[in-house]
Amino acid sequence: MLALITVLVSPSVASDPIGESLTPGLRAYRVDTVRDLDHLGQIDWEIYDEVSIVEDINWDSAVNRPFFEDGPTEYFGVRFVGKLDVPVEGTWTFYLGSDDGSVLLIDGDPVIEHPALHSFSTRQNFVTLDAGIHDIEIRYFQGPTHNGLKLEWDGPGSSGREVVPASAYWYPPEEPVYDPGGDGLWVYWFDNMTHATNVGQIDWTQSDLVETVARPSYRQTTGSFRVGGPVANYAARFMGVISIDESGLWEFELGSDESAILFIDGDPIVIDDERHSYRWRSGSKTLGIGDHTIEILYWNNDSWGGLGVTWKAPSDNYPTIIPSSAYRPGIGATNPTSSGGLRVYNHDNVRNVNGVGQVDWKEHDSISSAQKLYYLRTNGSFEHGGQTDYFAKRFVGQIDIPSGGAWSFGLGSDQSARLIIDGIVVADDSSSHDFRWRYGDASLSAGLHDIEV
Repeated sequence: MLALITVLVSPSVASDPIGESLTPGLRAYRVDTVRDLDHLGQIDWEIYDEVSIVEDINWDSAVNRPFFEDGPTEYFGVRFVGKLDVPVEGTWTFYLGSDDGSVLLIDGDPVIEHPALHSFSTRQNFVTLDAGIHDIEIRYFQGPTHNGLKLEWDGPGSSGREVVPASAYWYPPEEPVYDPGGDGLWVYWFDNMTHATNVGQIDWTQSDLVETVARPSYRQTTGSFRVGGPVANYAARFMGVISIDESGLWEFELGSDESAILFIDGDPIVIDDERHSYRWRSGSKTLGIGDHTIEILYWNNDSWGGLGVTWKAPSDNYPTIIPSSAYRPGIGATNPTSSGGLRVYNHDNVRNVNGVGQVDWKEHDSISSAQKLYYLRTNGSFEHGGQTDYFAKRFVGQIDIPSGGAWSFGLGSDQSARLIIDGIVVADDSSSHDFRWRYGDASLSAGLHDIEV
């Protein structure tokens, strides 16, 4: 059984096949806590928990057996990287057995791909190789319970199928580069989103912080997505450009906890906006070669959060996390300007009432205006210098409906509210309550309609 190498062989040993300071073994980059995956392409290999050295790839199928001393027995991934010394030129057959997913790459080309969840099984393929040193990489992930990983070969001059011996594996002194990196994406952070129950209930034009990130990839965590940020009730809007190098039908996956939407070129590709625990959803779009805009809206309510985005080119066999090298920020968000808005009739010192139905709306204290109806939960005022309690507001104006049909409206409020369109009550939540959302439908034609809140 394989164990970690604790004493490394000196780089100057005579067995070095090409005399370039190679050391026996493979680097192993371990990623822990990889839950709720459908395949190993949903792992962000750029973020790992530990790196060590292994002699060979030879773990028989077993139950809850750690690959590494004091390492996890389930829900982990490993990326083995190094050099393969092929003794004789010719056609070599490789056998990759695993439980769960695994992929074998030689000289950067996929040789065997079996990336999804499955019990222990072996797949084989052959490749013609020159004698000497070749790049090798094995990616593996383990879900629950049973695990195992084994790489075998059979080729010219061999005595038959056998486990690839430790003497064939080497690694160079320099660390391999998995993702060369790029310019990143804009991210707009929104804190104190306690009023929201999905991404659609957030005003994405009023952010608390703007910065760039390498890519929208965050492992499941009870911590914050950013240093010093909140661990719950926050949202993020990622915006930028992705570079597409192959025309055709591209597939995308969006993994999230707890509400998210993915847009490409302004079109919603994956909509998973209702509140949920971590899961993956997919969509597709035909894209041409060149730059395309990308936007991800994300909201998290409780302490657990996570976010990931994969893509699959038309010629690929399975999706992988979109690398940092594919992103650049672009122009970012532009806040819309408008000469429109609503007239607001302000009523101060509204005491001894239990809801909007008990307010005398004919008598008001002042008139102001508001561009939109969006006020975060607060114990302060809705506007500078305004009252913090015992007040009422009547918002009156018109709403421009872009296309005719059935429209759904959501009204979120603390403590009493009613939505009226064309004189008809659409959403009524007029009894006293803590912050909550109520919904209603209206069949509307395209054009202007009276609205009152």
